[in-house]
Amino acid sequence: MTKPHIYYYNDDDHELPFPGEKMSPDGGNNRYVYTIYGVNNPRVIFNNSTTDPATRQQHPGINHPGIEITEDEMWVVNETAYSQKPQGITVHFYRPADWEYWNTRIYFYEDNNILMS
Repeated sequence: MTKPHIYYYNDDDHELPFPGEKMSPDGGNNRYVYTIYGVNNPRVIFNNSTTDPATRQQHPGINHPGIEITEDEMWVVNETAYSQKPQGITVHFYRPADWEYWNTRIYFYEDNNILMS
């Protein structure tokens, strides 16, 4: 599996050649990290390191501006930037050995309002 790359630029014409730099694993669970030095308020684009439009995957999408990073440390989850690590509820589930299907999903709700399925 290829590590994601980070491409960054700012309004002062500081930019890397696309696709940017490899990111480093950050504790597992598909989290990666990269430290940018010497660039104020960079915009970042995360990508799969290919320049071929047919196979390139990136966030934000092709022809969209990068996500502006305005704090010394930011977390980006699904194209939303946070100044602190987003908090969530971690649920662990061990699939019973006799379950026939592997695609286990979680369904949750709160006060009868569906949040996700």
